[in-house]
Amino acid sequence: MDDVAKLGCLIQEGDVDGVAKFLEISQPPNRGFQHYDFAERTREYDTFATLAVKAKSLPIVDILMEYDYDFVESDVGDNSPLHLAYCQGSTEIFDRILQYAVKTGNSNIIDATNYSKATVLILAARRGDRQTVSSLLAAGATASFTCNAHWSDPAETAHDAAVRCGHGELAALLRPA
Repeated sequence: MDDVAKLGCLIQEGDVDGVAKFLEISQPPNRGFQHYDFAERTREYDTFATLAVKAKSLPIVDILMEYDYDFVESDVGDNSPLHLAYCQGSTEIFDRILQYAVKTGNSNIIDATNYSKATVLILAARRGDRQTVSSLLAAGATASFTCNAHWSDPAETAHDAAVRCGHGELAALLRPA
């Protein structure tokens, strides 16, 4: 079993100690570069960050952040770790990823798009999720990004999504300046 498969298995099993020990041996912490290819995908075509989110393991998410793993890259379904945390209702993991994005200044984590080119802000606007919309805007989410799930659909911003889905209060919050 190669190192990619080993680490992927440890994450999927939720083996916090195993992941910590593996990374301690495999690469030095806090170097700003990786000796291990952190964007390498597992056989399931997930990144290590998406595996940790799918496993709903906040401790493993924290370990991967400590080692500067990529939280922008998406899984085979084109869902970023932030999308996955939001869609599966993993509030603590969602909040942690958002904090990490702000701390590292990586707006690509916040503004990542999924298979339909929707940001998490657009998904939250569609659902009428005021708390998530507010959190994302406070973290610096770009409200002007557009998505269209199908080539024939009109492009839609978070504001457009809130209006279309009948969330007037959110639409006012997301109104372009």
